[in-house]
Amino acid sequence: MKFPAFPARHPSLFLVLLATLMAPVVHAATITVNTFDDEINAGDGLCSLREAVMSVNAGADVGDCQADVTTDAYGFNDTIILDTGTYTLSLPGLDEGYTGTGTQADPFVVTNTPDASMGDLDLMHSVRIIGAGSALTKIEWDPAVATSITTADRIFHIYTDNAGTSNDDVVIEGVTLAYGKTFEEYIGVDPQDATLEDYFRRAGGAIALGAGANVVKINPTLEGAENANAGGLGGSTGGESGTTDYTLTLNGVVVEDSSAQGDGGGLYLAAPTTATNLVVRNNRSTTNGGGIYNEANTSISQATFSGNIAEGGGGIFTTGSNIVKITRSTFTANRAIGGGAISNRKG
Repeated sequence: MKFPAFPARHPSLFLVLLATLMAPVVHAATITVNTFDDEINAGDGLCSLREAVMSVNAGADVGDCQADVTTDAYGFNDTIILDTGTYTLSLPGLDEGYTGTGTQADPFVVTNTPDASMGDLDLMHSVRIIGAGSALTKIEWDPAVATSITTADRIFHIYTDNAGTSNDDVVIEGVTLAYGKTFEEYIGVDPQDATLEDYFRRAGGAIALGAGANVVKINPTLEGAENANAGGLGGSTGGESGTTDYTLTLNGVVVEDSSAQGDGGGLYLAAPTTATNLVVRNNRSTTNGGGIYNEANTSISQATFSGNIAEGGGGIFTTGSNIVKITRSTFTANRAIGGGAISNRKG
C-alpha cells in the first residue's frame, strides 16, 4: 500500500493515518428484540429473543431481526437489547444425548448438537445480552413446557459445536432468569457392573457454561452425598473438543426458581466466570450445587444466595483445583445434607 507524502513538519499526521489504516476492523451488531413471544417466523415483522440469538450464532439476520451494524457485519461484540417485560420461552427440544450401550466395547459417549431454534438458547459466539434491569426484564420458561421431562430445558447454554475453535465471551446484564429445568434419564442397570445404575444427566437449571451433560453410574444403595459417582460432569470439555475457551460475566442478574436433576440447580459453571450484584434464590439440585455448581476460576461479589437446596452445597458447590473468590455476599436459608451454604471438594 502506498501512503501519501506529508510535509516533514506534520509527522504526527502521518502516524495517525498509518495507525488508522492498519488497525483491525472490529465488527459489532446490535439487535433490539421487539416481541416477548418465542417464535421463529420470517415475514411477521417481529424479532424474538430466540431469533436474535440465532442471528448472532449465524452472523446474519434470522427471521425479521435487523441488526444495526456499526461497521459492515456481525462480529465479536454483538449485543442483544431486551426491553421491560417477560420473555417466555415455549419452543421445546433437547440437543444433548448419548450414544453407545455402556459396554466396554461400546462405551457411552455424550453428544452435543447446538441448535438455538429449539429448547435452551445456545450461545455459540461472543455476545452481550442486556436487559432493562432484573426487576424489569425477565426470561422464563412457559410452565406448561417446563414441567415435562421430555421438553423442559435450561434458559441459556454457552458452548460451541464440536469444532472447538472459537472463544466465547458472554455477558448477561440486567435480567431475571426463572423456571429453567433439566431432568435426568434413567438408562438402566450398568452392563459392566450390575450393582450400579446408569443415568444421563444434564446440568445447570438456568445456565450451563460448558457441555454440562454426562452419563453417571449410581450405586442405588448409597445416598447422593455419599455416592462418589453421583456428581461432577467432567468440566467444560465433556462431550466436546477441549480447545474451546469460554468466559461468562453476570451483572445485576437474578437466577430463581430453577432446578436440575443433576449438578447446578441455578448455574453450572465449568469455565471462568465473574459475577457482580448476583441473586441466586430458590433453586434446587438433586445432587450438588443448589444455587451454583462450580468447577472453574470464579469471582463473585455482592451476591445473595437464599433458599437454595441440594444434597451437597445448598448455596454453592465447588470442585477441582480452582480459585473461587466470594466477597461481600450473603448466604441465608440454604439447605443441604453436606454444606448448607458452601461445600468444597478438591477434585
